[in-house]
Amino acid sequence: MSDASPDVRRGRLDLLLAASSGLTAGLATLLGAQSLTEPLVGPAREAAVASAWALAAFVACGAGATVWLHRKRATAMALRFALVTAAVFSLALVALARMAPPRVHAVLTSSDRVPMREARLADGALGIEHLRLGFRLPHPDMPFMPAPWIEEQAYERGGDTYRDEHALWAFQGDALEGEGGETTIMIDLSPAEQLDEDTLEALTVSALAPLERDGHHTERGAIVRAARCLRRPATATLTGEGEGGHVDMVLAVFRDPEGPRVLRLAVTVVSQEGGWDDYLTHLELPSCE
Repeated sequence: MSDASPDVRRGRLDLLLAASSGLTAGLATLLGAQSLTEPLVGPAREAAVASAWALAAFVACGAGATVWLHRKRATAMALRFALVTAAVFSLALVALARMAPPRVHAVLTSSDRVPMREARLADGALGIEHLRLGFRLPHPDMPFMPAPWIEEQAYERGGDTYRDEHALWAFQGDALEGEGGETTIMIDLSPAEQLDEDTLEALTVSALAPLERDGHHTERGAIVRAARCLRRPATATLTGEGEGGHVDMVLAVFRDPEGPRVLRLAVTVVSQEGGWDDYLTHLELPSCE
């Protein structure tokens, strides 16, 4: 059997070059377009992802056709294909960029700072809820009241930057008869840049570092990922002269259910007897469902 003619071999090479060029351009376009759709949520994200795939397919066809025509020495036609592809590519990327709202990492809004309200949890128990962000905690098994003075003390220790980047809700209650000591619950909300384990680890370090510097024993639980959030438990045993008690925490990083932001949440319970780890497992986050 004779080898393929030079024209056939050239045609195969032209086809291979056109296909590889189109595939490369399409993949590059898809990666770039999807990076723009990442902040979106819900139906807007679904529409943007579909648009990204359509744009990638168009660019792949346009790039492949341009290379094919150039190889066939149809230079004028190849140039027109290249210009049309570039124009549509640019307009589509601008449209996708306009769909994605600006990322706000270091600012909390007034709606983030609204007081917690009473609400029913998923299991029907009575608890407290953030009106807009939707995270919930059950009521403790003891009388608790809001403690704004604890919030203000924390803001004053942190300074102006801390006040701008954190929203705090504090509650304080007396222990049941025979258990002794006061118990405080602090809810700390702050913005984050990424929804990943590094962000959760940084939150863990910032929460436990002051305790560790004072020589208290701390423990970190395993990181659990669920839907669009990550969470982990942590504990500390307060030791030292004149001190005693326990700190139970749940730390989470989650997506704002109504927007593109990523937020950090730390719920801390300081008590004399400890044992609040089971209570904190009932923290409900809409992004985790």
